Amino acid sequence: MNIVNQSLKPLADHNAKTMFWATLFGRINFLEPVLILFYLHRGLEAGHIFVLLLCFSISVLIFEVPTGAFADRFGPKASFMVGTFFSILSKVILIFAYEPILFYVSKVLDGLAASFFSGSDEALIYESLKETNQEERMSKVWGRIESATFIPMIVSFAAGGFIAKDLQEWQFMTLIGLGIVFSLARFVVLTRVITPKSFEEYRDNPFKHVANGVRVIRHQPQLVLLFLNFTVALIPTFVFQNFDQPYLTEAGLSVEWLGLVYAGAAVLSLTWSRNIHWFEKWMSRPMILMSTGLMTAVALFVAGAFLDNLMLAVVVFAIVRTGNAIRYPVYSQMTNDYIPSQSRATTISLLSMMDSMLDVVIFSTLSFTAGFGLTIIFVASGIIIMIGSLIPVKEKLVQGAAAEGKV
Repeated sequence: MNIVNQSLKPLADHNAKTMFWATLFGRINFLEPVLILFYLHRGLEAGHIFVLLLCFSISVLIFEVPTGAFADRFGPKASFMVGTFFSILSKVILIFAYEPILFYVSKVLDGLAASFFSGSDEALIYESLKETNQEERMSKVWGRIESATFIPMIVSFAAGGFIAKDLQEWQFMTLIGLGIVFSLARFVVLTRVITPKSFEEYRDNPFKHVANGVRVIRHQPQLVLLFLNFTVALIPTFVFQNFDQPYLTEAGLSVEWLGLVYAGAAVLSLTWSRNIHWFEKWMSRPMILMSTGLMTAVALFVAGAFLDNLMLAVVVFAIVRTGNAIRYPVYSQMTNDYIPSQSRATTISLLSMMDSMLDVVIFSTLSFTAGFGLTIIFVASGIIIMIGSLIPVKEKLVQGAAAEGKV
């Protein structure tokens, strides 16, 4: 791993490269392709899985704003280090989790860890770009950082499915151990983060950051609509991801092939996220959000109608899994254009807190479908995604874009 010396590269390039590697190590998860099967192996049921989703969302809801204010007060680097510690702890607990309560505790800590990164990572990159008036590059730079999410999936997902092909206890323990090792590597990489000057200028009282963030959201109705468009369409995809393994296996896919299918989706996601400019060249950003959301909704309708068709199941899986690789960098660019520098991390955290509120509402609503089978779960999720995708949004013209004659 070659981290370029900060004196030889602009701040944005240095931090983007550091966050790329940190994201790569942090997202190496050998357990994910068989995670739901691991839950079932340890005795959890469908109802428990919905509770796990709620545990994560409620945890983020509680900790999102305090951790965002922490990042604005003490800097993103400190926030990342603390978050990584809690992420490691959540994985360690899985080793000893044989009762639902320990799985719930692990998920709460996972939500706390995510809260320390939520908002802080985007704020770090956007402010790094802003120092040299390059904020219009956010979608492209963030897309490349997000691509690090998918690179390890290509190997770790395939390997995870193969290692746990017999669904034995020692195989699951091996996968958890590997995840802990790479999380430690992530901690080391994050020591290379450099805090932009704007964070030093605005290290105010945390309550002032919260007040600033609330003020931004109240006076930017287009920011709220943008948030609703993205979030309402996003949340049900997490429900699908918590049932895609039984969906695929019941359609006829063997456990050994699960990892390869996940890896294939990761290759597509990697391609999309590293080439966001392809989509931005042919479509406006609002159109990208709407079209990818509607495509995901239609895919879930198809999934609900044809549960036993393996070919369609693989196509649906690919569409739902890869759609967010396109949507998230575009959404990140559009939201950060609306948010001022002085309380960026806190403002994004406030939006994430609103996201968690919607998580609780939507997950709780969809939990009533748990006893009716995958068809009802997928169709209900698709309806919610369609509603979110049709919420109208607009871009904000930023200084960098105006200088280049772009919108």
